[in-house]
Formats: sequence, structure tokens, C-alpha cells
Amino acid sequence: MDKPVIEKGIPMPPEGGSQRSKYYWLAEMEVGDSFTCGQKDCANVRQAGYSKSLQLPEGFQLSYQKIDDGLYRVWRVA
Repeated sequence: MDKPVIEKGIPMPPEGGSQRSKYYWLAEMEVGDSFTCGQKDCANVRQAGYSKSLQLPEGFQLSYQKIDDGLYRVWRVA
């Protein structure tokens, strides 16, 4: 490798700042908001809800209910 150009004064991005989760919008939900999704997406949303990298509000909690064959509704309850 050739010697790279060394730069000064470039701030580091916030932790996890360069890779935004595709579920970033969960943090924008208010208590009582809901959406529908398929079974696979519901499982992915559930996993994302446990992720510490999303920076969800304190006490953030989702509830899931199967409403049709393969279709789920997800509510923010806290």
C-alpha cells in the first residue's frame, strides 16, 4: 500500500452513524401507532426492537397480533 494522505480535524461519526438500520423508523413511532407486515418481516421487526444500536426511547415496547393468515399488526404500546 502506498502512503495515504493524512488529514487532520476530521471528526469521527457517532457510533453506528455510518450504518443506519433499515428499521430506524421504529424510533419515530408514538405509543398507539401500528402497522401491518408479513410473518417474516414481523420476526425481523421483533429482533430489531431488541437491538441496542437503534437507540430506541427508554421503555420502548411493541406488541404483535396475528390478524390474518401470514399477516400481523404491530403496535407500539410503551
